[in-house]
Amino acid sequence: MQAVVLCGGRGVRLRPLTDSLPKVMIPVAGKPLVEYVVEKLEGLELDAVLVVGYLKEALMKHFGSRVKYCFQERPLGTAHALLMAEPLVSSDRFLVVNGDLFFTDDLSWVKVEEPVMMSVYPVEDASRYGAVEVVEGRVVDIAEKARRGPGLVNAGIYLFSREVFEAARRVKPSPRGEYELTDAVKELMRMGVEVKARRLDGYWRDVARLEDLEEVEEYVRSQRNVKAKASKPLEGG
Repeated sequence: MQAVVLCGGRGVRLRPLTDSLPKVMIPVAGKPLVEYVVEKLEGLELDAVLVVGYLKEALMKHFGSRVKYCFQERPLGTAHALLMAEPLVSSDRFLVVNGDLFFTDDLSWVKVEEPVMMSVYPVEDASRYGAVEVVEGRVVDIAEKARRGPGLVNAGIYLFSREVFEAARRVKPSPRGEYELTDAVKELMRMGVEVKARRLDGYWRDVARLEDLEEVEEYVRSQRNVKAKASKPLEGG
């Protein structure tokens, strides 16, 4: 089974850090953000395919032969990025993950669930994200902009069958000229494919802004401190 990791984004809102590094290679507690994702995939023995673009050399130098690579020469969106990976995807079921995520949930469910599945995450204010409407465990709609207030948002982790490639080819460009993976999911639903929702319950952040990066950095370091204290022997025992 394979996993496609989307790593081509430039990360304009993370400047000046992304002037010299791809967004996914920004260090979090001493380790590139996307390294946390790839380690999870390796733990499940999933073969990773990284879709790279902006400053791709940094990714290729870091991972070497641990992963396969395909190239998105122009930043035309996440559905376009997935299509670039199609020649390297041979498995009938495969995972797709945004490389700019940090999350703690276990991904072992991808080996037992049936496609198609889209991960969702509960937030207190969904207005920053595309809100996902879920009815009886199924995705029924994905809104580009949500109203303020609590809701489920797209968590950027998907389980797909190969039908998604046909759906991605049907996607029309968004107002900003990009082909979005969420629109490919909508196309799947229009094709009659049932899309299940998989709720994440751990810590999750889409690292899009400097404040997101600072928050994730603080979380990782706090968890390391907790583990260090737990492993420290009690005095006077």
